[in-house]
Amino acid sequence: MRYTVDLCKFIVAATKFNTWQESSFPDCHVTVQNNIDKELRVNVSVNPDIEVCIYEHNIKNAASNYMCGINIELVAQLVFQEIQVSVLVQKPLKVVPCSHFFSNLGNSTRFSSYVFLDEALDVPSLEASIKISVITSLGIPRTITKLAMLPIHLVLESCTPEKDNKHKITLVTNQPPIGLNNLFSDYNHDGQSSPNAIGFRSASGNAGAILLAKSSERYRLQSDTFTMLSIMVEQLIVRLKKYYNNVIDFKISFNSSLPSSDILFYVNKHFETKLCINKLQGIVSQLSGQFRLIQKRLIAKYRAKNTTSLKSLELLLNDTYLEIMETTEKLDNELEVLSKSQTNLSCALNLLKQLVELFAMDSDLLKMVHSAFCINVYDLDGQSWEDVMDASLCYLLRTVMAKTEKDKLRAPHTSFDEVKDLTKFEKHLSLVLERLSKHVGLKESDTVFEEVEAQKQDNTEIEEDNQRDEKPIGSQYGEISLRLLSARKSLMKRHQIKDEPQNG
Repeated sequence: MRYTVDLCKFIVAATKFNTWQESSFPDCHVTVQNNIDKELRVNVSVNPDIEVCIYEHNIKNAASNYMCGINIELVAQLVFQEIQVSVLVQKPLKVVPCSHFFSNLGNSTRFSSYVFLDEALDVPSLEASIKISVITSLGIPRTITKLAMLPIHLVLESCTPEKDNKHKITLVTNQPPIGLNNLFSDYNHDGQSSPNAIGFRSASGNAGAILLAKSSERYRLQSDTFTMLSIMVEQLIVRLKKYYNNVIDFKISFNSSLPSSDILFYVNKHFETKLCINKLQGIVSQLSGQFRLIQKRLIAKYRAKNTTSLKSLELLLNDTYLEIMETTEKLDNELEVLSKSQTNLSCALNLLKQLVELFAMDSDLLKMVHSAFCINVYDLDGQSWEDVMDASLCYLLRTVMAKTEKDKLRAPHTSFDEVKDLTKFEKHLSLVLERLSKHVGLKESDTVFEEVEAQKQDNTEIEEDNQRDEKPIGSQYGEISLRLLSARKSLMKRHQIKDEPQNG
């Protein structure tokens, strides 16, 4: 009993001490938590002009000898134990150096990173992300994120616009059109002065153009390849928003359906390349095991007293070695193809993201859709991009994009199963893109649309992709009981029909 009273006194004393400490230093905790921007000011500026690369990490695989500088300034009001700055861009862009590290920084410092085009491929986005991770003097970690837009000259050069291209996208604004020579004034020195058309050529050799309708507020973007449209749409949207920055009700809209067939094309390319790489890796593993067994057999033969001819084993060892070298060469080539397919798929997904942003939908729902789509395509050894994306698509179809309230009551799909057949994945992706285009499920209060859609028979529904055993056990019993009742009623009717003549 005495120990219990002493413990209670100790807790009361500790509570009073904490209360006094918080009242004596009321701003200490809040300053560390919420005012990191005041304690560490970060200034980021991008050099608008590109320059010839003279950096020591030279650009052996670079598509050009030009680079762009990103200047970063850190102004520290307090002493920080550690500060790490990382500059992130999307492939095929590359940054050197990509990270900077400082310890015990208590004053201002300036440094630069340089961005260049590492491969002759289309670029998904020119947006660079600067991540600043800090550890304060109290040992508390904090992060700051800054965004910067790289100059378009780094990846696109001007050319004569073509009249017609294969892939086209049309954007509409609610403000009077502005001449393209004013929007892209940084290309005027290249002799491009037409107010209604401007042409681009990428490092990969693909050509594209932006055309302005003379009698309406329509901007048509066209390109030889679907992947090049991503950066063109991004630049047009950024420049239009900057020009109409003072207009409150300025709006850019995309009124066509989403290009699902083009996106599925790059998904198929990525999936086929991934399957080929997995197959080659399995062959290399099998040949490596065979090579080790032959080596062990040769060592055993050498150690034997009565040695026999080793020529057959030597031939087998040599053939296995040559086959391993040939397979690994094929594997290296396929890995390069995979890297290109990842970049092309990232371009397609980034274009999709920008077009979805132009839809009139709730901001919270837009964030959820963006979080479900994996714009940066990465493939791990045990998990590919399709595995994560399929789980995200199924979650959307069973929650915010469900057709009826009944579908929303189903348990959301949360498993990360390996995608072995791309047919189901294509159905899920096509459903999401179709409902985004038609704004299906974007408004929960739209009950009329839900009732109409509930009466239609949708053969491409996600439930048809699942096996019977994946249904809830209660629904299975319910279906069985309904069938039994209907069979019993029909049987009773037959007996009544047979009994009626006898009774008469």
